[in-house]
Amino acid sequence: MEALGNAARSKITILVDEQVSVLKDGLRDAGLKVITIASGTPDEKIIELAEGLAILTKNSVDFLGDAVAGDYDVISIEAVKFLDDDKTRKNQTVQKVVKAIRESGLYVEKGNFQLVIHDDGSFVMKRLVV
Repeated sequence: MEALGNAARSKITILVDEQVSVLKDGLRDAGLKVITIASGTPDEKIIELAEGLAILTKNSVDFLGDAVAGDYDVISIEAVKFLDDDKTRKNQTVQKVVKAIRESGLYVEKGNFQLVIHDDGSFVMKRLVV
């Protein structure tokens, strides 16, 4: 899984929810553009900031309802049991996220999507509609 490839590099900007902020450095090391938010930022402010981005979260229920109107994607990692704290692209959780982004084509699809990543690294991508 370490071969991250150009497809996942900087073609999508990830807004990292505070619950998964431990992944930010590894995602950057993997070549993704990452935006972080201050701890305690209200969900309404996160939604406002997320336009055109993808929110990486372990709490997708807070963001799915506004994704289409807010024009953002949701990358859900609730099913990932272990959040690796390695700050490099070798981080196991980062590898699962980057692999799912690359293989799903999330960064080139038009519309709004939820990318659900499972603990084994498999994923499902769902189109979000109003």
